[in-house]
Order: sequence, then structure tokens, then C-alpha cells
Amino acid sequence: MKKSIIILIGAIYVMSILIIGFFGMKMTSYNETIYPERIEIEGVEGASIEETSLNIPGTGICKYIITYEFKDNAQEQENVFSLIYRVYPDTTSNRAVSFSYDKSNAPISKIDERNNFWVTGRGGVVIKISAVSRPTIEVMLYLEVI
Repeated sequence: MKKSIIILIGAIYVMSILIIGFFGMKMTSYNETIYPERIEIEGVEGASIEETSLNIPGTGICKYIITYEFKDNAQEQENVFSLIYRVYPDTTSNRAVSFSYDKSNAPISKIDERNNFWVTGRGGVVIKISAVSRPTIEVMLYLEVI
């Protein structure tokens, strides 16, 4: 009886290897996509920021006003300020944001990948920051260059 039990266990072991080898075992990993819930402006380097609820007709309510003092007769690199923002929750899968503004009437020439705003003259513009993975999550701010 002892010999038959050992042979039976061995046969079951070999059969299980053959069955799994024949049918395969599909393993999947679960990578949950976490979408952003909100974008917060934490600060500005080189300019001043004020939290408000400025209503601009045609665009909507701007949550922040950034005031930058333009330096006359300065090189292009000297008229730059940086925006510091944060995408919540911290575990968001895609933390990328996009900046949109009226390029034809803006006092800024570009916004680079380090969130630096390159100022070219005086004026004002509404800037909308929206999450790439969920465009309905957005923050609007008004940039005033004096």
C-alpha cells in the first residue's frame, strides 16, 4: 500500500506539470490607472501670486493672479519666472499638465518644460493649466505683467 501511494503522488505531480504546460498559466499584473483629481498652484519664483476669484468675461473665473514686474533693457534670460504646481493625488499615474493661452496677444513668448515663463512685454493674459490624462481638471490664472 505504501508503494502505490508514492506512485500515485508521483503520477499526479507529473500530470499536473503536463496539464499546466499544455494549457498554460496566464499571469496578469494589475496596473491601476489613477487619474488626477485637482491641480494646485503652490507658488511662483520671481513674481508675486495672489489667490482670488477674478471673473473674466469669455474665459471664466481665474483662481490666481500672478503679477510680474517687467525689466526694461534686460536680456531675454532676465525676464523669466517659474511656476510651482502640484497634481493631486500624489499617486497619479500621469502627472503631466498642458498650458494653454492666447499666443497672439500674450506678453509671454513661451513656457518651457521646467515651467519657466519667458516674458517679452507688458500686458495680461489668461493661462489655463489642465491635466493631460483628464482635461476637465484645470486651473485658470491671470498673468499681469506691469
